[in-house]
Amino acid sequence: MLKAHRRRVERGLTTEDMSIMSHMVFIGSSGTGKTMMARLVARMLHHIGLLSKGHVLEVASKDLIAGHCGQTGPKTFAACEKAFGGVLFIDEAYSINPKGDSAFGRECVDTLVKVMEDHREKFVVIMAGYPECMEEFMETNPGLKSRFNARFMFYFDDYTTEELAEIFVLELSKRHYHLDEGLEDRLPQLITQYTTQDARARQNGRLMRTLVENCIANQNRRWVHLDDNEVSDTDMVTVKEEDFVATGYAPKDPLDPWAVVKIGRLPEDPGTDASPKPEETPSWAHLL
Repeated sequence: MLKAHRRRVERGLTTEDMSIMSHMVFIGSSGTGKTMMARLVARMLHHIGLLSKGHVLEVASKDLIAGHCGQTGPKTFAACEKAFGGVLFIDEAYSINPKGDSAFGRECVDTLVKVMEDHREKFVVIMAGYPECMEEFMETNPGLKSRFNARFMFYFDDYTTEELAEIFVLELSKRHYHLDEGLEDRLPQLITQYTTQDARARQNGRLMRTLVENCIANQNRRWVHLDDNEVSDTDMVTVKEEDFVATGYAPKDPLDPWAVVKIGRLPEDPGTDASPKPEETPSWAHLL
């Protein structure tokens, strides 16, 4: 459709049919690239002339819902106006009206539905979130689901371990670090070893950024106290296996970013508590 529209534009045959400008739903877990794809959609639609600006306005429920009766509608409309010419990206859209019984939430959704229809040629709304929650949210307003064409509901699968390894290498290279020789081939195994399946499913690419940051923190601690003649330039930017630490959710425990620094590998028994004992909690004093 986009290619056909562009060819008509090139021949001066632009039509008034704006059905190509459809609002979208991105369904998938956190860290699967929904926000990045929204930015690409905005750039693409701007490039072919369907969006005048091509910017992305990222909002959450707090940016749309006011604290007093009658204020949510104008606040929601104001956010939509800022997105005219581009994309309004609402991540975790179901947080607007999580149980379907919020008066403010209903006012927000009613306003969105009206603006999406009345000004559909001016902007694109992309709502994103987890599968189950998005399905329930779409049923909270009779007109909401009808504003989204089924052809523009996109599902973002969780990344495989091999894909997470590629993301890890990319994030590492962005920071001008690299893996020790031979370690990249074993990276999928290390990711499985130092993260839980639950964390990978919930955080995906975001978990790899955290793992990279933890590895670099450990790598820095490994050589920072050495004399200059004891460490080479390569040592300073090389991540080794010993720098990997358990990252994400320890079994049966909430994520505690202050407690994953020196946990080591996750235990074989998923029922074992991987949290560090009080006396094993790493000291941060030397980093200050």
